[in-house]
Amino acid sequence: MQCIVDVGHTNAQFNTEISCSIELTLKTTVVCCGLHLMGSLKFYKYRGCDDLDRDLRIISDCKIWYSNPTQFNDPFDCAPTVVLFTIEEKREFSRSLLNSENPDIPDAWRETLQRALNDEQLLNQMVDRVLTPEYLEKRMSQYGVLSLSSTNDNALLWSHYSSSHRGFAIEFDVTQIAHYHVPNLEKYPLDYFESRLMAKPVDYSANRPPSISSAHHLATPYFHKGSEWAYEEEYRVLSNFGPGLKPFDCDLISGIYLGCNVSNETKQKVLKVVQDFTEKTGNSIRKYQARTDNRTYELHFDEIQ
Repeated sequence: MQCIVDVGHTNAQFNTEISCSIELTLKTTVVCCGLHLMGSLKFYKYRGCDDLDRDLRIISDCKIWYSNPTQFNDPFDCAPTVVLFTIEEKREFSRSLLNSENPDIPDAWRETLQRALNDEQLLNQMVDRVLTPEYLEKRMSQYGVLSLSSTNDNALLWSHYSSSHRGFAIEFDVTQIAHYHVPNLEKYPLDYFESRLMAKPVDYSANRPPSISSAHHLATPYFHKGSEWAYEEEYRVLSNFGPGLKPFDCDLISGIYLGCNVSNETKQKVLKVVQDFTEKTGNSIRKYQARTDNRTYELHFDEIQ
């Protein structure tokens, strides 16, 4: 997002400036969350067989789709609540922006934020501007979301996201970067973090997060879902460049899991793409075939040699 504002500040300009400040703060917040809150070493992307050629390009091209968060099938997902702030809560919100370490927020904007702490009219204008439904929808849609799971053996995930166990799941091994500390964060291009799938776990609860709060990261609504979704064990990567197809590091692909109901045709197509990928990159991908347990409701995976 590029924000161009005249350095001569007026109250009328402030609506634009505070929006830019929030977006710039959000970018740093998203990256920091991804770096420090990772808890899984392997992530999985479930794919079906309805558009097999498209999904296999995740492997062959090392590109993956980031969705528009305003178009998820869950109407509560990325739809934060709008809360009414007291004047003191508005001041606290302004202080949280002032305390942001994002170097992209100009000093002149910080001065305007500082003025708002002692100017109730300006403070109301600032906070009320970013609480409108129109602004919230625009803000949410400016980022792309990649949804992954930390589990590969959940029968519901295979049923819901892999064409009733007829598809496959791609394994991404992030062991080498899971707890990697990146110094001088602001010097790295934002796609550095996307390409390495630096993901943050989704929090599950009965209550929706607020859209803006001094007590929460600005990125919180992107990483929060209702309790009934907890079985997904979801992690997310947030793209600062909107929805669309994004490249990632090919070295992260470490395994392919075929569903227990996969057809022989689909299986052969997947294995051929994996073979071509190995020949092209030199990276070996382990391959597994799922099967159901004879006594329990568990899934087991047998390695394909």
